[in-house]
Amino acid sequence: MKNKYLLYLGLMGTCTPLSMLLWVWWVVDVEALSNLLSNSTKFYTLLGGILISIIFAGITVYFMIQSRVRCSNCGAEMERQIIQAEKLATVGQLAGGVAHEVNTPASIISGRVETMFLESSRFSDQDKKDLDVIKNQADRITQITRSLLLFSKRNPVDKTRINLNEVVNEAVSLIEQQFSKLKIVIVKTLFPQALIIFGQHNQLVQVLLNLLTNARDAMPHGGKIEIHTALSSNVKQKALITLKDTGAGIHPHSLDKIFDPFYTTKQSGTGLGLSVSYGIVEDHGGTIQVKSKLGDGAIFFIHLPLVK
Repeated sequence: MKNKYLLYLGLMGTCTPLSMLLWVWWVVDVEALSNLLSNSTKFYTLLGGILISIIFAGITVYFMIQSRVRCSNCGAEMERQIIQAEKLATVGQLAGGVAHEVNTPASIISGRVETMFLESSRFSDQDKKDLDVIKNQADRITQITRSLLLFSKRNPVDKTRINLNEVVNEAVSLIEQQFSKLKIVIVKTLFPQALIIFGQHNQLVQVLLNLLTNARDAMPHGGKIEIHTALSSNVKQKALITLKDTGAGIHPHSLDKIFDPFYTTKQSGTGLGLSVSYGIVEDHGGTIQVKSKLGDGAIFFIHLPLVK
């Protein structure tokens, strides 16, 4: 709207003095134009008007260019989100099928090993160590398949009116004591009024727990996590959750991949935590974005639509 008004103003400022000059030239006569130019007061008044109109025109062009740049950036972000959603949907279908097929034999292996542990007196110490390795790896397979099933389960859930401040409070309360032992301080700054959205409380708590866990892993020697809730200043009728850590940051090559399924930089990670979080936020009609610089931590932004 502001750009449109500037455009009108620039056009009016440009056309008015020029049209006056042409009117004098064509409608009156050349002699009248000469008299106008010989009168210094009128001449400088006209010249000042032209200069002012040029300035307005320049301002108009600047704002129009800025508007086009913003529109271009919005279009690129929209395209990125569409591609990410299609990618998650495709991989989700495959992951769900694989998880069901793998989970059954993994459970059988784990159950048989537990039965063998009941007769541990029959085995040597080395056999017991081998059984323990098998049990741990079987449990790891089970954990991965559960993550796959959660990732692939994109069925609609019952949503109710929930307060985002309460979601943040519960997520922090679940891990605050554990993080304190790791010398990680969590600082909350909550919006003074309730931020009401339609959503599934437990799912959004899970999203924050995933982000908090990643922040913990990025700060092995301790650090600080800041969580803010607020009204979005960029997107109308949306709430904003910001989570910032003082960790090692994310490598630029990884920024475009961290929401991809199975992408991880951790030795023991499944690469599904952020993918699941992305899907949950998307199912709530929101967006999740990240900014990071190596050595300067990471910031996650979650926008969720408010109840109108």
